[in-house]
Amino acid sequence: MKPQMFFRSVIQFYSKPSWMQRSYSSGNAEFNISGEVISILAKKKPIEPALEPLVPFLSKNIITSVIKEEVNRQLGFRFFIWASRRERLRSGESFGLVIDMLSEDNGCDLYWQTLEELKSGGISVDSYCFCVLISAYAKMGMAEKAVESFGRMKEFDCRPDVFTYNVILRVMMREDVFFMLAFAVYNEMLKCNCSPNLYTFGILMDGLYKKGRTSDAQKMFDDMTGRGISPNRVTYTILISGLCQRGSAEDARKLFYEMKASGNYPDSVAHNALLDGFCKLGRMVEAFELLRLFEKDGFVLGLRGHSSLIDGLFRARRYTQAFELYANMLKKNIKPDIILYTILIQGLSKAGKIEDAVKLLRSMPSKGITPDTYCYNAVIKALCGRGLLEEGRSLQLEMSETESFPDACTHTILICSMCRNGLVRKAEEIFLEIEKSGCSPSVATFNALIDGLCKSGELKEARLLLHKMEVGRPASLFLRLAHSGNRSFDTMVQSGSILKAYKDLAHFADTGNSPDIVSYNVLINGFCREGDIDGALKLLNVLQLKGLSPDSVTYNTLINGLHRVGREEEAFKLFYAKDDFRHSPAVYRSLMTWSCRRRKLLVAFNLWMKYLKKISCLDDETANEIEQCFKEGETERALRRLIELDTRKDELTLGPYTIWLIGLCQSGRFHEALMVFSVLREKKILVTPPSCVKLIHGLCKREQLDAAIDVFLYTLDNNFKLMPRVCNYLLSSLLQSREKMEIVSQLTNRMERAGYDVDSMLRFNLLKHHRYRKQDLWKPEALEEMEEGKNMSSESMAFSSLLRSAAASTVAAPRPDFFSSPASDHSKVSSSLGFSRNLKPSRFSSGISSSIQKGNARSVQPIKATATEVPSAVRRSSSSGKTKVGINGFGRIGRLVLRIATSRDDIDVVAVNDPFIDAKYMAYMLKYDSTHGNFKGSINVIDDSTLEINGKKVNVVSKRDPAEIPWADLGADYVVESSGVFTTLSKAASHLKGGAKKVIISAPSADAPMFVVGVNEKTYQPNMDIVSNASCTTNCLAPLAKVVHEEFGILEGLMTTVHATTATQKTVDGPSMKDWRGGRGASQNIIPSSTGAAKAVGKVLPELNGKLTGMAFRVPTSNVSVVDLTCRLEKGASYEDVKAAIKYASEGPLKGILGYTDEDVVSNDFVGDSRSSIFDANAGIGLSKSFVKLVSWYDNEWGYSNRVLDLIEHMALVAASH
Repeated sequence: MKPQMFFRSVIQFYSKPSWMQRSYSSGNAEFNISGEVISILAKKKPIEPALEPLVPFLSKNIITSVIKEEVNRQLGFRFFIWASRRERLRSGESFGLVIDMLSEDNGCDLYWQTLEELKSGGISVDSYCFCVLISAYAKMGMAEKAVESFGRMKEFDCRPDVFTYNVILRVMMREDVFFMLAFAVYNEMLKCNCSPNLYTFGILMDGLYKKGRTSDAQKMFDDMTGRGISPNRVTYTILISGLCQRGSAEDARKLFYEMKASGNYPDSVAHNALLDGFCKLGRMVEAFELLRLFEKDGFVLGLRGHSSLIDGLFRARRYTQAFELYANMLKKNIKPDIILYTILIQGLSKAGKIEDAVKLLRSMPSKGITPDTYCYNAVIKALCGRGLLEEGRSLQLEMSETESFPDACTHTILICSMCRNGLVRKAEEIFLEIEKSGCSPSVATFNALIDGLCKSGELKEARLLLHKMEVGRPASLFLRLAHSGNRSFDTMVQSGSILKAYKDLAHFADTGNSPDIVSYNVLINGFCREGDIDGALKLLNVLQLKGLSPDSVTYNTLINGLHRVGREEEAFKLFYAKDDFRHSPAVYRSLMTWSCRRRKLLVAFNLWMKYLKKISCLDDETANEIEQCFKEGETERALRRLIELDTRKDELTLGPYTIWLIGLCQSGRFHEALMVFSVLREKKILVTPPSCVKLIHGLCKREQLDAAIDVFLYTLDNNFKLMPRVCNYLLSSLLQSREKMEIVSQLTNRMERAGYDVDSMLRFNLLKHHRYRKQDLWKPEALEEMEEGKNMSSESMAFSSLLRSAAASTVAAPRPDFFSSPASDHSKVSSSLGFSRNLKPSRFSSGISSSIQKGNARSVQPIKATATEVPSAVRRSSSSGKTKVGINGFGRIGRLVLRIATSRDDIDVVAVNDPFIDAKYMAYMLKYDSTHGNFKGSINVIDDSTLEINGKKVNVVSKRDPAEIPWADLGADYVVESSGVFTTLSKAASHLKGGAKKVIISAPSADAPMFVVGVNEKTYQPNMDIVSNASCTTNCLAPLAKVVHEEFGILEGLMTTVHATTATQKTVDGPSMKDWRGGRGASQNIIPSSTGAAKAVGKVLPELNGKLTGMAFRVPTSNVSVVDLTCRLEKGASYEDVKAAIKYASEGPLKGILGYTDEDVVSNDFVGDSRSSIFDANAGIGLSKSFVKLVSWYDNEWGYSNRVLDLIEHMALVAASH
């Protein structure tokens, strides 16, 4: 970060040369000075003495100007180095300009030559000139060269200042492996009495937080404040972000308010960081409360904020809310980026919508976003998690054929999945493929395969793989890094060998993967699983000798291993011997679990009390009170008190409650276990699937079936999918109870919707060898066969009477469809990520059947429209069979839409609204038209509110406010908004208040979905109530661009439309404040104008977004316009090839939309042409194989009005199909 420099001009104190007698601030003076400098650069050698007299007259602008104009880059560099010795002449613009020059061919070599020349000439250089060199190398990704440049400063007798240190520290902090080197440089900075500033600390703290070293970052902050440096907004933001990354959202919130109180008002980055912190923890209630407070302060939720909230909702399993928020974001015209798409894919996968996740991945290219490796990895992980290993593998192979190559993470996911499914050999094959794919296995990849080998009992191979990780890494270097830490780098930096230190680290990073603590933990776990606990304890000693520190997982694994082989006493000895890990909740939970398994519930309870005391979360008095409650059997009171204390912390710890619940089940204390379940559910604390399984099994065994069903429905409500064994046991228990048999039908229906294979369960557990499918059991003919005992096993016969009595009620009334599961409804995700309506049951209260039926009332509001939401389809199927249309605004387009509609048999205009003309004048304007001739039909005025056109009545309304137009009463479902006023979603929505079902804006819109018939109308969704038909120019350009881009690819293009006069232009010169040229007389001038038509093509063809732009010329003709598209093609093609492709499209897929002519035509030849775009083959030019000019005509009135009606008809057909 460059220090701020302030300069007050003192030029008035100096005598001026003759050419500087005018004001210094004038452009001419600066131009003259620049010319003088350039002349010196060209003629004088050395340049420095000759430039000195001009110093008082130089400015930052002049420095930048000279560097830009100087053709000889080396002279430009020398001038920059000379000027940069004076702080007042430094600027960000010249700094950036030189970086760009250095990035060009041989730029850095020329710069070094310049430095060497200055050194030879005895001319000193400033550290600032090295800053620009370091920054340039960093920009080009050449970190080693950047470090080398910093190290060579001593050769030029140049000492780095704080700015230089900040630049090199920023480079080093970006690289994981160069952390130690960065702090060695920082220590050298302090020793050289170069005081770090606010930006130095900001760089270091930001890097530390990003690497997860929060305690070191906090120490750095304390050091900063100890030096009397107060944090600014950037520093506060770094701290808030770091605390949120650590999971300390509450501390981050306090710091946020402290930041505001200090006068450093938070910017959007700070707001988003804090919001993201709460979302990452799943604390969505607080996140939305924060958002409301932020918005009161003027914060506007953008893409980053939406992404955090959607991610948080997914983490909290609030899937419907997440997709609703996404839909609202799209309505705000906020476009998702690659990060949000990855979040959506992960969310769909977690929700069990794997098919939809794959669909979303496939749809990304059509939206202008290329899926990256993270997106593919998310889908592959979901597929593998579902057990679809072949599909995951296929997607990995598909990645290899795209720009998103599989990385180490991709292979790790597949290896983990293969090992999890016992396919260790397949996993080894994938491991061997990694290097062939152009990447190297990461430590995580090694760990995954080591874990798989351990779990398959191949400990010898696992241990060999551990040793293989170290192959190629020099032992001396490893030991030096492991044992000497930063000291060796401090020594090298002090001696000026910073480049050697850098290369040592780079070599260490590039020569293999060092086993980390995870590697040893996996191997220790393998030994423990095999019962070789002594071998595991030996590995503990080995890893410590190699400089690694055991973590809580290490001790947790060993404690579990010791318990597993019955060495309980040794486990507790290990626990109490290692003070560092006595505060780890994971180790405490492990000991609690084993104590519960041995029916020592009081020991487990006391262990957690001890943990809470250790972390200062519980005072002695409260602890004694809770312990007393537990001893006296007041479990519920003790539990509620603990939850109350736990919720005061940043994050509620679920572990102990789950352990106690399972422990109570294992001890046969199901009454208390059910109480724990009820309290946790009441407090909205998620009860884990294993806890539910234990409860269901125990309750069924004790014939407490109501409670068992209640727990099972809880699992369905929370999208848990239990193993078949417990489901079989529940169904079996229900079928053996005559009182509960009628529930089986309803329960299996819900289970089936949740993705359970109910057929297999019933066959396996109830009918075993019987040939009937489950649904056949409820049919009368099946019951008759069962009564006769046909083809039935003895076990099936035993259940026949039970099934008969259960079926009696289901045959009398159809099976009720009471259950649906949001987690397993395999409906497909549409392009707008809509979901079909899901019904969720209420939990059981009193009476199983009644509470099941109450589930019907609990519905999730869908995003995607259902058939009932498109009533226009009902109108379309009325006796007339026509789509009912209303028109608002009876200008040029409104009148032509009505004219064209009268000749169509699928459209019926039922009403026209225009507050500025009455029925008689409407009839007159419709009958006579200077451009398109007289109306070929009959028009009669019945009264002030009715016209009769070709024998059909059309209602006439005169309302200024669209909300007051009674469209529903007039029978209009679709409204053409052609007034030119109500062109946004919020304004056009007024028509919906009047009863319209859909609104078609006959103009471009800032926020409404935009459609061009023949281009993107198929992406229309029935839940889109307001749409735009784009502009007439976009309707001409888009079909043409679509054909050319699909056939040859458009790299970039410029569009010019020569447009006929419009009603908004002036007949003679008049005022036009928005566009001065637009106020000139239309009939006397060709008027240049702006147009958004070319950019709008990017909205209907996302793949062209950002590739087209253009302008317009308004010319004095009454109708018909022409588009000139000049573009560069991706694929080589002659002009004849382009013409052939357009002609083929005009006669095939785009017939009636895109036309083709090779005759010598002019504009009047297209008056009344109903096509959107007519390509003029003779008017275009092909300059080369990749550069063409294409010309296409369009009747900007008649052709466009036809497309408005075509779009309405398409919308009506889509509605009818739904």
